[in-house]
Amino acid sequence: MAGARDPETLQQLTRDHFRAAAQAWQAGRRAAALQPTTDWTVEIDGGWYPTKAITGVAHELAGFGELTRATLAGEAARRRLKALGFELERRLSKDAVRAEHVEAAARRLAEATADDLTADAVRAAAAAWDAKDSEFQQAHASTGYNVWIDGEPYPPKMIGVLAAESLGLAPPTGYGYGTMNGPWYPKLAALGFPVLSKGEAPDGDGHRESRTAADVEALKADPSLDATTKQRLVDARLGQGRFRSQLEGHWDAACAVTGVRVRAILRASHIQPWAASNNEDRLDPHNGLLLVANLDALFDRGLISFADDGKLLIGKSLPDDAVRELGLTQLRLRDDAKGDAARRAAFLRRHRAKYSYDDAAIA
Repeated sequence: MAGARDPETLQQLTRDHFRAAAQAWQAGRRAAALQPTTDWTVEIDGGWYPTKAITGVAHELAGFGELTRATLAGEAARRRLKALGFELERRLSKDAVRAEHVEAAARRLAEATADDLTADAVRAAAAAWDAKDSEFQQAHASTGYNVWIDGEPYPPKMIGVLAAESLGLAPPTGYGYGTMNGPWYPKLAALGFPVLSKGEAPDGDGHRESRTAADVEALKADPSLDATTKQRLVDARLGQGRFRSQLEGHWDAACAVTGVRVRAILRASHIQPWAASNNEDRLDPHNGLLLVANLDALFDRGLISFADDGKLLIGKSLPDDAVRELGLTQLRLRDDAKGDAARRAAFLRRHRAKYSYDDAAIA
């Protein structure tokens, strides 16, 4: 239970409240009753802020009123920031140096640096990220950049942290490892993992990612949705949460075509395009397929589809040599799927209609 210096309203502060507070801080906003005297700082969108004072600003911007030293403990502020997934760092003043600080400084000699990065460590970090649950991924998602690892986007700062873990080193700290002008992002690029703004992709085709990001932002801004429904829809748009879990149940956690069970390369995508679906259909696992990444990319662009009986259909714009190279001949949806086959077939018909497959010819 919250104490006198740990107000209940702290639990209502979100990452968006703190991001707004950081922007207001940069514009000169301060919490008058909370002077930035602490040696604890928090990283928010590339900038570092005193934990207690920025919490006071966020609290005011959220409409919960002013906090003072008598009503907010520094530990309570740090606890809330940590719960929201922000990175905290203790910056020591000369007066604060004690024996334990000397020990901590010695331990920091084992922190990972950009020079420690290897391609194998980066790929191990990507695999570790893929194994995290959706709550962790959402809390640590990148707001500005992605690092592209073997064709997939990842949050570059967390890749640095997870790569350090894979190397048996302490996670990196400080400003430089999470910014474009620091040494980490250029090292990632030098290893063959480019860091690009969100919406960009190494091949220049960022349409799918930017489309997803726009849909997520629209959901977050929709005042007609309650918080629970909003989160479920965001998860579904990202191919995560309950939508993915139910879809994995339908297909026994394996690709709907190949039967491959490597979760990191399976995509939980909608059959009927998101923009053409209502919220009920967006949450319906029958309106989804669990596919390996290459089949998912083809399906998303309408280059392949599936007949009611599960036969894989080839779009007219996909060249014959690509069909052979991708091994698309004689593929079909597995016939052991759970759920309602008729409902799934109805969504597949809408996908075929969207991309102009001739159902008369298929029949």
